[in-house]
Amino acid sequence: MKVKVGVVGFSFGVDFTSLFNKHPDVEKICVADLKPELAKIEGLNITASGGVSSIEELKELQRMGTHAAILGKALYTGKLDLQRAVALVQKERTL
Repeated sequence: MKVKVGVVGFSFGVDFTSLFNKHPDVEKICVADLKPELAKIEGLNITASGGVSSIEELKELQRMGTHAAILGKALYTGKLDLQRAVALVQKERTL
């Protein structure tokens, strides 16, 4: 059975991620941290979650190199328009 591992705090957890990465039963490693410089690490896919609520924030996350963003509450409350968010991503992919 494969497992997914969550690491909170990359500064402390970096030692563990290399061990988890070598383990044959680890399918995925997810890291939660507040440091934007993590988005610059080659091969590390960063997903922004919690508090993303505007197109401007999505643009900033794109500039930082973020791989994905979770927009559930922003969409549910109407703070973010799904069509505008999708258009932003599609526009960036065609550039």
